[in-house]
Amino acid sequence: MSKVNLYQVHQVNDYTYIIAEDLDHQVDTMALVIGKKKAALIDTGAGIGNLREVVEELTDLPVMVLTTHLHTDHAGGNPLFDEIYVNERDAFLMPESMGLDFRMRYVRACVTDNPDKLNQIEKGINRVTSFDYQSIDDGDIIDLGGITLRTIAFPGHTPGSLMFYDASSRILFSGDSVNPSPWLFLEYSVPLHEYLDKLRQLKPLLAEAGRIYCGHGVDALEDEVVPDLEECCLEILGGAAGKPTRTVGGDACKYRHGCVTVFYNPEKR
Repeated sequence: MSKVNLYQVHQVNDYTYIIAEDLDHQVDTMALVIGKKKAALIDTGAGIGNLREVVEELTDLPVMVLTTHLHTDHAGGNPLFDEIYVNERDAFLMPESMGLDFRMRYVRACVTDNPDKLNQIEKGINRVTSFDYQSIDDGDIIDLGGITLRTIAFPGHTPGSLMFYDASSRILFSGDSVNPSPWLFLEYSVPLHEYLDKLRQLKPLLAEAGRIYCGHGVDALEDEVVPDLEECCLEILGGAAGKPTRTVGGDACKYRHGCVTVFYNPEKR
């Protein structure tokens, strides 16, 4: 059995890389931003392989992990690193999201027809189910040496969801907060109208950002994503009926407008 390459690296600029964790039917992406003194790794995927080794091939500087939210496909590799930051409002998700059984169920749902890859992941997946972290919140500035990242809270998908903005390159790393198919139906997701209010509040920043990279895709989001998200939410709140659907995260309604599909709970609009 030949070894499968679980990670692909895409360079964005002189100091920024998008690292893709390939799960066949899902791509979890993380960003590595390298300053002169240290590097920031934004999210760590599901921890399916030796992500630390991949990062150390790109930089020999100390690496800090900035977690957009504490879901298994964004924080599963966190224990591979020593300096980790998480918003306290997501701390309650640790037992479920970091549980090995939960993470493997997620992996098996994504890797359905590739037994060699699944076997390799089962052998190499991170087995540490908790980690120590430092708290991070809205407005915090991360100085990497010549490059700074600003923390932007966007409660929605989870109550502690964060984004990180690099003003020098006008790149926003949005996690799952801004993406073409936000999940807003989870029991702890904020009501849809609160998500829309926050999206509108952040419109100047979203317009300023030249590129937005979310947590599931190696390319920057299309320009239409943000306005389509706003219109999609408005139509749902105006009475448009979504289609009931079942996801790996539970039952939801989904409604499409333009290039986006919003998954929501009709009882939490």
